[in-house]
Amino acid sequence: MTFSFFHAHLWPSVPKAAAILVALLLVAVLQTVLAFGEETGWRGWLHGALSPYGILVTALVTAVPWALWHLPIVLALVMGPTDSIAYLGTIAAVSPLLTVLRELSGSIWPALLAHGLLNSLRVAIEQNLTTPLSGGPERWILEAASWSMWVAAAALVLWRAGRRPSVRA
Repeated sequence: MTFSFFHAHLWPSVPKAAAILVALLLVAVLQTVLAFGEETGWRGWLHGALSPYGILVTALVTAVPWALWHLPIVLALVMGPTDSIAYLGTIAAVSPLLTVLRELSGSIWPALLAHGLLNSLRVAIEQNLTTPLSGGPERWILEAASWSMWVAAAALVLWRAGRRPSVRA
């Protein structure tokens, strides 16, 4: 009995899951192409200019202008204050991971590919798996956890590579 219940409910979702996966891959390619200019500037030129000061300074200084770079999107979408802070905060929190990928590889390509994949995953999750959160405390707990995980991911990648965050004068 359990098998037939599972089977009856599994198959209708398989085409939808396959469609989401195909769309995710296509959107990831498109997002990567669209992010090329951004990553050339942020993880290319700016990273090169800041890298003599160490990875910590490079990651932190890059995060602020990169988040502010997205302000026109906030204004165009007429986001409220809660959504604006959450969106820009997430961008600032993701930036150190992209900076670490750039630093460790010596190339913008890993950061560029990660940028495209993260953008496409965000769209897929928001459009298919989540419902909007209110501006209450649960929203900020989730946002803080998300931001912490992005920064922790950057630290973990550095640690696994045997590198320590450094500041050079």
